Amino acid sequence: MKEKIYCILFIFLFTGCLNRCDNVTRNYSVCFNDTQAYSVLVCEEKSIPKTSCELSEIRYQSSVNDLFKAVGCVRESTSCERYISAGCGYGRCLSFKTTCEQYMLNASFDLVNTDDEQGTWRIKWYSSCAKGVFCGLNGSVVHDIVLVTLQPGEKKTISTNVVYEPGDEQILSAEIADTPTKKTCTSVSVNKTVCVNVTKSRPVRVCETKTEVVEVCS
Repeated sequence: MKEKIYCILFIFLFTGCLNRCDNVTRNYSVCFNDTQAYSVLVCEEKSIPKTSCELSEIRYQSSVNDLFKAVGCVRESTSCERYISAGCGYGRCLSFKTTCEQYMLNASFDLVNTDDEQGTWRIKWYSSCAKGVFCGLNGSVVHDIVLVTLQPGEKKTISTNVVYEPGDEQILSAEIADTPTKKTCTSVSVNKTVCVNVTKSRPVRVCETKTEVVEVCS
């Protein structure tokens, strides 16, 4: 019996001495649920307001091509036309004669603002010698420049004058050199494709590889 016990103990000690343990590295996977961000280009039609403006001439009426003209005497002299002598330097005048020594020509026309906006017109007056008369002017020359401001619906008479001596007759003419303008704006809608990047998220399954060290005995 004793020999049997010794034998078993020997076998146990012998096999225990033969066991060898080592550290072994091994990989393993760990998986879990997560979210992933991604970008999407989203386009849509949008109605965008746009302002469109244009310049237009302020409406008016005028008689600039049909001037009203009037001539008057501004300086005159009186002389005896028929004289009766009584001798010794005496006598009397039976009739007198009036002579105009200087004339004035007046010219005018009407200008009406028929628009709903205020405006300022630039008027040029020209003077020139009458036909067949040499009055010292070289053709048509600028006689006067006038700026006329009119409210909507307002009417004004624009006039000028020129003075001349007998035999130097002049004529007047006019033109509307500059016409006022106004800006008219309208709002319109323009369809336009507008695109933007939108960030979204989606669920994903993520797996990670991890490492651990275990002891293995043999």
